[in-house]
Amino acid sequence: MIKGVYRLMGMAHTRRFFIQARDNYKKRSDHVVTELQLLYRLEEEGREDKAEAEEIYTRRKAIAMSTGGLARWTRLMAYAQDGVLLVDNNRIENQIRPVAVGRNIEQP
Repeated sequence: MIKGVYRLMGMAHTRRFFIQARDNYKKRSDHVVTELQLLYRLEEEGREDKAEAEEIYTRRKAIAMSTGGLARWTRLMAYAQDGVLLVDNNRIENQIRPVAVGRNIEQP
């Protein structure tokens, strides 16, 4: 691992996976989705409060310590290591989507 570089796993993709799994694992899936909603609420409150990175880090750690049981939880919660990191990369994906989609267009 390079110091200051984090390997993150996006919460939006993880949340979608558990929503799709509801048909087969309703109780487990609903539990995880509820926990992820807490994380998103925490992020929203941090933005509304204009919280500093250190405060966001403290809030995330409190939730991360109270939740567990996922094999990928360590990578999911890697974003909790720094208050500057985002809970998911949706904003970035939306910004680069036109470029990525343009690559798939065949050039004459």
